[in-house]
Amino acid sequence: MDTAALEKYFNIVFDQEYSPSGKHLATCDVYGQITVFSIAAALSVSSVIDPKTKNKALSFTGHRGPAYSLQTVDSLLVSGGSEDIRVWNWDQLTCSEDVEEPVTILQPPVV
Repeated sequence: MDTAALEKYFNIVFDQEYSPSGKHLATCDVYGQITVFSIAAALSVSSVIDPKTKNKALSFTGHRGPAYSLQTVDSLLVSGGSEDIRVWNWDQLTCSEDVEEPVTILQPPVV
């Protein structure tokens, strides 16, 4: 079974973090995906009636391997993966339908 097929049946969410405004929640998973949910949309009455509307979230590949951790620092979301640390702008994540490049990528030294 390929990775795309497995993603339909299996996932581990390693961490979650609220946006500075408290209106969004980001999660990171075993496939390197970062997903940003609107809390209001996820908890609205219409999403209970129509589960399809719960999926109004921004999801993108944040890391090539697993994404293990998230942390909000001022207006930035910092994500830690198996190979690097990436920094994303919360305004871009919450106001856009597409994610461009991270603000910066930090590579730990190879020992």
